[in-house]
Amino acid sequence: MVDLSDIEVLPPRDFEPLPEGWYGAEIIDSDKPIASEGHPYLSVTFSINDDGGSGEHIGRRIWGVFSLWNPDEKKRKAGQRNYSEMCQAMKLTTKTKNSEELHGIPLDIKLVIKAGNKEKGFSPKNQIYGYRISAGVAIPPTQAVSGASNGRPWET
Repeated sequence: MVDLSDIEVLPPRDFEPLPEGWYGAEIIDSDKPIASEGHPYLSVTFSINDDGGSGEHIGRRIWGVFSLWNPDEKKRKAGQRNYSEMCQAMKLTTKTKNSEELHGIPLDIKLVIKAGNKEKGFSPKNQIYGYRISAGVAIPPTQAVSGASNGRPWET
C-alpha cells in the first residue's frame, strides 16, 4: 500500500483550444507512430513558450502531424510541404538525420480552431495553420484575430 495522504488533488486543467493567432513554440518530443491506415507518420509535440505576454498558455502542448510516408502521393506531398515549411521556420536548410535534431529550436506557429463534431463526440481543437521564423515575441491572440498591428511593419 502507498500512503497518499499528503498528495493534494489539483483542479482539472482547461483543455479548451487556445485563441487563434501566432505563438512562440519549440518541439519537445517526436515520434513515428503508425496511422490507422497502416503507414507511419511523423508526430511532433510543440510546447508553447511565448503567448504574447499573458503567460497563461505557456507550457501548453500542441501536436503536429506530418504524413511523410503516406502511400497516397497527394497526402505525402502535402505532408512534405508542411514539414519543409516548419524546417524553414526553424532555419534548417539541410536534411536532418533524425527527429531529435528538431527539438528545442524556436519558431512561431499559427493556430486556428478546427470545429468539432458533436455527433461523433469530438470537441473543437487547435490546428497548426502556418510556421514562421521566431520573432521572439508572439502576437497577442486578440490582436492576431482582429488584424490589428503588432508593431512589426510587415504584419498588419
